[in-house]
Amino acid sequence: MQRIVQQYQNQIDQDSLKVHDENSDMDMNENDADASLAERLAGVDLDAEIDDDKMVKIWEALTEKEREEFTSLVNRQQIDAILTPWKPWWYESEKPEISEITNDVSEQTKKSAIPPVLAIGAPVQTLTQKVHPSVIFQLAQISLAYVYMMRHLNGEPYGSNLPVAFTDIITASPLVASKVSEIYNSTHEALLVGFCNIDETMSIASKCTLLSDLLAIYSKSMYVAAMVSEVYSIANMKLRL
Repeated sequence: MQRIVQQYQNQIDQDSLKVHDENSDMDMNENDADASLAERLAGVDLDAEIDDDKMVKIWEALTEKEREEFTSLVNRQQIDAILTPWKPWWYESEKPEISEITNDVSEQTKKSAIPPVLAIGAPVQTLTQKVHPSVIFQLAQISLAYVYMMRHLNGEPYGSNLPVAFTDIITASPLVASKVSEIYNSTHEALLVGFCNIDETMSIASKCTLLSDLLAIYSKSMYVAAMVSEVYSIANMKLRL
């Protein structure tokens, strides 16, 4: 969507596209302007996967005012104003299910309040008793990568969002995509590097939100297990594409 916004901004600056703009926007009659967005998108299958061509069609269906409002929201970093409110699963109290690892994508993408915990050997919640402390520090960074990704994608890491979800995770925590990683001496160091990997200019408010998310996940061992399981599922599905 960001690419489409940039495309629209470029159109404004290019005289060669004035005719197109006049036909698509400036000549829009009152009936078209008054038509609801649902009516203008009637020919677009919004239930199917959204690709670049479909996003262009959606963009072209917006009125000039709607485009300006959307662009303004993006520029002011207020995109949350047009997204459906999403409550992170780690603030829920439902118990996650236990499920076997499977190669069936449909099994991996089942929707539930809390991701299922994969049966991958030793329970994740017992790791603190059996591994080197540096692994726990890495786990903290992976947790940060996960909550950042979930916030970024509004809780929808699968489908067309899968590549972005994987990129978000490995950007914050490169260990997920490689067996080689830095050795951290503390949780503070691991999280500090993770924040820098995401965005060195991240606001204090955003950092506090993510840290609160981490505390919520670490409040229950089963939440940690569910988080690690979903990171594994996302990475496994992405690498099999």
